[in-house]
Amino acid sequence: VVGAVALVIAILLAKDFFTQTTTFNADIALLKAKIEVIANHDSSKKKIRNFLRSVPLMLDEDLFSSTIADMAVSNKVTVVSFTPGQNHEEDLYDSISASFDIEAQDYPALLSFLKALESAPFALRVDGCTIAKTSGETNKMPGQVESKEDQRNAELIKVHLDLTSVQIKR
Repeated sequence: VVGAVALVIAILLAKDFFTQTTTFNADIALLKAKIEVIANHDSSKKKIRNFLRSVPLMLDEDLFSSTIADMAVSNKVTVVSFTPGQNHEEDLYDSISASFDIEAQDYPALLSFLKALESAPFALRVDGCTIAKTSGETNKMPGQVESKEDQRNAELIKVHLDLTSVQIKR
């Protein structure tokens, strides 16, 4: 009888022990998962900070036109007109837009200018670009011989460029 009672008590104690062990193991697994999430969160925050540091800066409103004009001159294109646009404030970013009318003598100069815009250390976005080549019409008098300079001036490439400079809010 004593052996049977001892066996029943041992079974009840063992059952309680295994229940507690299972509960503790589940709690340990949950804590490990939480620690992993916290570690991932910290590393993600570091990655986001590094990404935001690597994002190019926005062009200042006062320097927008002069910077684009300097790029144009260095790439042998001419800024004919500049029209400031709107400043936009969104939840995640701020932006400044502007429109430029540009003339280029040839396509290589135009492509060089566009490449300079693309590789500029600023966050620039081309919103629209319209390119038109003017016809060979010149204002020469009848009987007057057309010079090569007149031909080049008569065949300009005219570009209307809508640019936006963007800054991500940090």
